[in-house]
Amino acid sequence: MIPNGRSFAVALLLALTAARGATEAAPPAATVDEVLRALDDAEAALAAFRVEADIAIKMESPLARGEYADLEARVSLLFDRSGRFRFSERGATVNWSPPRRVHPIRIEAAYDGAVLKQMEGSEKLAHGLVSSRPTDSSMRLDPRNFVLDYQGKTVARWLREYDGKIVGDEPVDGGTALVLETRPNLVDGIEWKQRYLVLPDKGFAVARRSALLRYAEAPDWLEYTRTESFDLADRGRGIHLPARGVYQSWNVKKDDALEGARSFPISWRYDLTFRDWRINPDATDADFTLRFEPGVFVNDRISGRSYEQGR
Repeated sequence: MIPNGRSFAVALLLALTAARGATEAAPPAATVDEVLRALDDAEAALAAFRVEADIAIKMESPLARGEYADLEARVSLLFDRSGRFRFSERGATVNWSPPRRVHPIRIEAAYDGAVLKQMEGSEKLAHGLVSSRPTDSSMRLDPRNFVLDYQGKTVARWLREYDGKIVGDEPVDGGTALVLETRPNLVDGIEWKQRYLVLPDKGFAVARRSALLRYAEAPDWLEYTRTESFDLADRGRGIHLPARGVYQSWNVKKDDALEGARSFPISWRYDLTFRDWRINPDATDADFTLRFEPGVFVNDRISGRSYEQGR
């Protein structure tokens, strides 16, 4: 039935009013500058953090593809923004050489900004290390990748150095995230880029960090590692940190990719449950130092000496 003039006008007015209301209700799109300002503010507010975590680990054997070990660890960590850290672990590790053997491990490490000192052992601390390189630590993963960093730099620095752009949005745990990607970088015939998912309603906290590659002979981008944060909450000073996290990587072989594979075997997966986040805890220089216990055999890579502590 064709509506009369009055009913048509009323219907048109209602439609225009609804459309205008929908338009007015739509939130303005965020910009990269807003994301960077929020990340900069979080960096300025964060001088240090302390956290404990329980970790369930699935690790592929370097000797046999498809063979895995399931391990557990409990860690305690203290970091400051200058890069100093104090780290403790109680857990298990695996010796892959036949016969495969899982055994306990204990690690204590501290980096004071110049020197790394570390002790580790099975039932007792037996081996010591002195190094000028903090990356020589036996820390299994860097917890700063669940805070403001990724792969050795802050997320903000990656976005600035590699022209980060907003490329869309995506539903994630905790809401809808903005998707940002860095400019691809071509190295030896392989393109690399990073992807970040940030939550505008949680101070642009990063819910997912991932790295992707693309082979010159194949059209698709392939994700080969991902760090995800779940149950993000304000832990103080407006900084949102997770209650749970997952860090995983896949074995993306070129031959498999060129044959059309888009699902790849896991190289490792870490499932983390975080406890007792502390933002800007009281910490002194003494918290970033370590004394070797008597009887620990120390390999000093700075002096070139090896010695038994206490002798």
